[in-house]
Amino acid sequence: MKFEILDKELWPIAKSLITQYRRKGYKTILIEKPFDRAASFRPTLICKKGNENIAIEIRNDPVFSEYFEDFVKDCLAERRPVKVYLAMPSILGEEEIALTHSFMSKANGYGVGVFLVHEKEVIEYIKSVKCNMRIGPNDCIISSRGKDKILPIISRFNKGEPIDAIRDITELVENLVDNLAKKASKKRKVVPRIKEVTDMNFETKINLLSASDWHGKHQKKHFNEDFKSDLKSFKGARNLSHHPRDKVLSKKLEQQLIERMLMGTRLSNDLLVCLFK
Repeated sequence: MKFEILDKELWPIAKSLITQYRRKGYKTILIEKPFDRAASFRPTLICKKGNENIAIEIRNDPVFSEYFEDFVKDCLAERRPVKVYLAMPSILGEEEIALTHSFMSKANGYGVGVFLVHEKEVIEYIKSVKCNMRIGPNDCIISSRGKDKILPIISRFNKGEPIDAIRDITELVENLVDNLAKKASKKRKVVPRIKEVTDMNFETKINLLSASDWHGKHQKKHFNEDFKSDLKSFKGARNLSHHPRDKVLSKKLEQQLIERMLMGTRLSNDLLVCLFK
C-alpha cells in the first residue's frame, strides 16, 4: 500500500479503514483517485459496494482544506451518490483531538461524516449523509411563515432520516389542508359547516377547496386545478418506506424521496401562505 499524497505517518489510519471496509464487503477500494471524471480532487480512499460509494479524506487535524471543501460542495451541487468522510487520529501527541464547534457545524452542514481512528479502532464520530440525499438552501423557496414548520423537517431529511422526514412533511400538508378547510368553513367561504368539514377525508377536503360551487351553491375557490392535482398525487408519499436491495430500484427510491420532499416543501409553503392570507 503506497500513497503519493498522504503523509506516511497517516498510513496506519488508511490501513485500518481499508481493513474495516473490506470486512464490510467493499471489494473495490481506490487509493487517491477522483470519484468521477468531473471531480478533480482525489480523496485518500474511495470504497465501493453495489449502490454504496464512500469517499474518505484522511488528515492529521480537524480542518476543511480549501480543495476538500470545494470537492464536497461539488458533490452536493452535482448530487453525486457518495458519502463523504474526514478521518483523523483520535489522539494527537498525548492528548485527544479537539473538534471545535465551527468544525462540527461545518461537517453537519455539509453532511460530512467524521472517523476518529486510534491504532486499529475506527469510531464513526459523525455519520455521513449521501450528497444526493440532501436538500440545499437553493433547492426550495420558503416564506417567513413556513420556516418554523418546514426547516426542521428539511433538517431531519438532511441528517439521513428521509422516511421520517417524508412522514412529517406529509402530516404537515394534511394538517394544513384540514386547517384551511375549517377556517374557510368558519368564515363562510365554503358551503359545508364545520362539523361536516371535520368528518371529510383528505381528498374530499381538497375537492372542497378546489370547487367554485358545492352541491349547486356558490363558494370561494381556494385551489386551482394544478395545485389540486399536486395535492392528490402527493398522498402516496407515505408509501415510500420500502428499502429495495436492487441497485436500480434503490436509486429510483432515492430519487423519489428527493422529489417528494421537495414537492411536500413547496405544497406546505403554498398552503401556509394561503392559510394566513
